[in-house]
Amino acid sequence: MVSPMPVIYNVSPVMPMDLAKAFPGVDTIQLLAYFFIPGFVSIKVYDLLVPRSQYRDFSKDFYEAFGYSFMNFLVMYAIISNEWLNTQMGSNVILSSILIAILLLCLPALWPFAYLGLAAK
Repeated sequence: MVSPMPVIYNVSPVMPMDLAKAFPGVDTIQLLAYFFIPGFVSIKVYDLLVPRSQYRDFSKDFYEAFGYSFMNFLVMYAIISNEWLNTQMGSNVILSSILIAILLLCLPALWPFAYLGLAAK
């Protein structure tokens, strides 16, 4: 009798085991893209809209970029986790590339405009 193989998660040395269990099959680069790039884009667009007297030190603002990216992920989770959309994206590389560019670059660039519009009211 053959015993079943245990489930082994794809764990890189950089990603902690708990995070690997939370996101099975997701690579570290994908997590970086989901949880850092959108926040970085939002911070850069906000800095362009609201001039600062000194330059931003991104070594200190890593957690802020992560927080903005996490909020972006929460808002966009319905789109990211849509089963029908995932099956369509799997068969169409161009559609998936456009959707990823919108979710990771375009929408995070619009959040500072929305924030400044709400703050002005």
